[in-house]
Amino acid sequence: MPRSARAEAPAISWQAPSGCPDQAAAREIIEQALGSEAEPPALEVQAKIEAGDAGYHMALQITSGELRTHKRFFAARCATLAELIGLELALSGVPDRQLAEPRPARVRVLSWGGRVLAGTGTAPVPGWAVRAGLGVWLGVRRLRFELLGGYDLPREQHYAAPAAIGARFDAITGQARVCHALRLGRLELPICAALESGMLRAEGLGLEESRRARRGWAALGLTPGLRFPATGAVSLWLELGAFVGLYRPVFTVRHLPSLYRPDLVAFRSAGGVQLQFD
Repeated sequence: MPRSARAEAPAISWQAPSGCPDQAAAREIIEQALGSEAEPPALEVQAKIEAGDAGYHMALQITSGELRTHKRFFAARCATLAELIGLELALSGVPDRQLAEPRPARVRVLSWGGRVLAGTGTAPVPGWAVRAGLGVWLGVRRLRFELLGGYDLPREQHYAAPAAIGARFDAITGQARVCHALRLGRLELPICAALESGMLRAEGLGLEESRRARRGWAALGLTPGLRFPATGAVSLWLELGAFVGLYRPVFTVRHLPSLYRPDLVAFRSAGGVQLQFD
């Protein structure tokens, strides 16, 4: 079919550096690649070419009515990019491949997953203790609700005199968190308010008769974190935390002054692996 009998030819804007075909030559290459049988709808085409180290990059915009599509191409030869424009227009003229309304982007509403952590921190056991934890969480858009369990490895505390007398402490704790997740590119920065409670256990040392004691512990904290996607559902996780004790038990040995009470302010750091499913 002669071109004059076809639908109106597309309007083409061609911006290219030296070494590329000029506007007229590019239009001729596009029409040759388009072929005489193609029947594209009325279109407006804008192509911007930039020279790179290994070839040419093209940003292509095709406008049809209210719909715009954007694509990027790379080729070693600049003329090849003009041929690609013709192929794109030819495909747009096939009835089953005509430009359609884009599908709305899928919005993640609900997510869930788990986390394995290891780190160090102060309170409820004496000094800086090594701790490990497991957690599960549920996310609704940017909000996240988390439950975590942790164990503080044993630490000893002794009297200055007599130095042989003291106690070995460990702790089992649980945390409930409410978080708001901020995004910075691929990174996610959740800021969490946490309520921690648990059981602080002590076993006497240096006594003729060893005794054990258990006391409750509770604290309120703020734990900002950082999630970096690694691969698939796996992410790397880092967090810091500061806690203020709400209930701090006192441990004593009979006939001696107080041996240990958890610090009012505690600090934590931890890292691990997180699984996330949407």
